[in-house]
Amino acid sequence: KWRPKCFQDVVGQDIVRESIKSSLVSGNFFQSILLSGTRGVGKTTIARLISKFLVCENTNSGDICMECKNCSSIDNNNFIDLIEIDAASNTQVEKIRELIDNTQYLPVASEVKIYIIDEVHMLSKSSFNALLKTIEEPPKHVFFVFATTEPKKIPETILSRCLHYTLSSINPDEINNNLKKILQSEKITYDDKSIELLSKKASGSIRDSLTLLEQAINLGNGKIDYSILKQYYFSFDNDDYCQILKYISKSEVNSLTEKIDFYLKNNLEPLNFLKEFLVVLYEIILSKHSTSLNKDGFDKKEVVELFTYEDLQLFYEIILKAIRNFYYVPDNKMSLMIPLLQMISFRSNKEANMATSKPINEIEKKELGPEKNNS
Repeated sequence: KWRPKCFQDVVGQDIVRESIKSSLVSGNFFQSILLSGTRGVGKTTIARLISKFLVCENTNSGDICMECKNCSSIDNNNFIDLIEIDAASNTQVEKIRELIDNTQYLPVASEVKIYIIDEVHMLSKSSFNALLKTIEEPPKHVFFVFATTEPKKIPETILSRCLHYTLSSINPDEINNNLKKILQSEKITYDDKSIELLSKKASGSIRDSLTLLEQAINLGNGKIDYSILKQYYFSFDNDDYCQILKYISKSEVNSLTEKIDFYLKNNLEPLNFLKEFLVVLYEIILSKHSTSLNKDGFDKKEVVELFTYEDLQLFYEIILKAIRNFYYVPDNKMSLMIPLLQMISFRSNKEANMATSKPINEIEKKELGPEKNNS
């Protein structure tokens, strides 16, 4: 329902969207386009929008009209001149040769024929070789739009004949705004903390965010409930991480161990915990420098004041190393406890050193003695 129907609706791909739209409006559109990017960022959606623009009967406004017969047919997946192929399930060279043979026939319902090949990197070497000549000299009425998550697996001979657009991961703020827009339109009750949680879990994928949103609505019986979401996803927020940091500052190993045991029993994902911890440390470091650097600010001032900048910088390096080595650690609890214990150890050693060290003038007094010192 909420897949973009025109270029204006596309979220988070402003540069790519405007570049493609400009070339379509000017009539200088390349006949072979490659769209690459991670899952759920809009590759197939933009490919379909390109197809709609090419066959739209009324593009005077500079965008897709969304009302003509051709636009409606594409929306309903029954436009005869748009051929969509999933390369993952059609890797055989015979399928590609059949496709190439069909390119010579003129379109039926419009002036162009469009081929969208999804996950094109999955094609076999023979399939790419068969496709090469057609891409090099395509018939005037044929357009190819390729989509892939792994452009490095596509042969250079194909890449060099395509205009390549790289789609970026969607910014969490843009996902956040899009989800709020949808919920407001659907008149569904929500709260900001829930939307922030869903935006982070989407990991830059607009499609994943919509899937998570639908799941959240079902979990809350028609509304978004943060308490349910936090329990279901066992998500951490600043309060949880602040409690962990307080235990570290006080060297409360037993409390920290009990907390980690509790989290793991509730299906905590250790790698996600470490990655989010890294973000929290980053936010605290920014707040340590200046609240103006961190627009939202870190709202737990007592935690910011517990540690020096050097402490936080070392904590960041410890967590970063734990993430890098995560798959080498045989146990989930170990993967969490070791970096946390390293933080406590660092703090304890630092405090011990500070306690034993004395000012230089006191040391001199002791060595010289009272008489020499008086003289």
